[in-house]
Amino acid sequence: MIRTVFIPLLAATILLTVSTATAFTIDPTVSVNVTKLNVDQRNRVEELQEMLTDYLENWDDPVGDDYDMEIPLTMQITMESSSPKGTVYYYQAVFMISDQAEHQYEDGKWEFLLAEYEEIGRTSGYHSFSSFIDFYVQIMISHQIDKLVNFGGEAWLEAALRISQEAKFDQNTYGWYEREQLIESLMAEERELKRTLSWAYHTALYFYEVLESNYEAWNAATLCVDILEELPNNEARVRFINFAYFKLGNILVEGKDPEFLDRMLRMDSTHEEYYNRLLDSMQ
Repeated sequence: MIRTVFIPLLAATILLTVSTATAFTIDPTVSVNVTKLNVDQRNRVEELQEMLTDYLENWDDPVGDDYDMEIPLTMQITMESSSPKGTVYYYQAVFMISDQAEHQYEDGKWEFLLAEYEEIGRTSGYHSFSSFIDFYVQIMISHQIDKLVNFGGEAWLEAALRISQEAKFDQNTYGWYEREQLIESLMAEERELKRTLSWAYHTALYFYEVLESNYEAWNAATLCVDILEELPNNEARVRFINFAYFKLGNILVEGKDPEFLDRMLRMDSTHEEYYNRLLDSMQ
């Protein structure tokens, strides 16, 4: 069982260091691939990349933005087809969004309507283009806030859930059953340990790299080891270890206690040489 006493102690400490009452910003890298469209179809969406970039750079968060942080997002849209539908145009597209580090989502079931040269912006109700974008951006924001505060991203997950529920009343619900399943899985009780792991890891980095407080960093890193041992030995755990092992090892060695490095080695034989090198340095 993880040492749950560390969670409120670390949370209280890191909350004192988070700058609040300021705005977070999104740093977007947007690409829109229109090679599958004909010339006329391309002309109708030629400014879509620029408008979407501007929309994200000037993100007005409907949940709240009381965190001083920059959120990098890479977004790729591949336009598959286009056809007229009354006074608007119907599009099919493949979508990808990534935070350039831990989280990436791909969606090949996106259909939306846009008027010719329609500007991108948040509407009072559901919109098959902007609401879809908001859905995934809210998820990505939730992951980032979870790094600062344990379960701090819950409000953004709830915002994404509301979008998926509103989409049920649209004429075209293609793909939204799967998106609602996605958001429900992200909010599920079974994922709580993974969310705490993400928070503990980034808390350890914050104490180690920013505050240069090795003891608190080591406490958070040992909590990561506890949680990793409770998680199933599956692809998700392996992916996290491959992402985090190096910095976790550097922090754990500061504790001068080989126990936690030994436990990491038992879970992660792939990086055996690295752990052994750290263990040798402690002798």
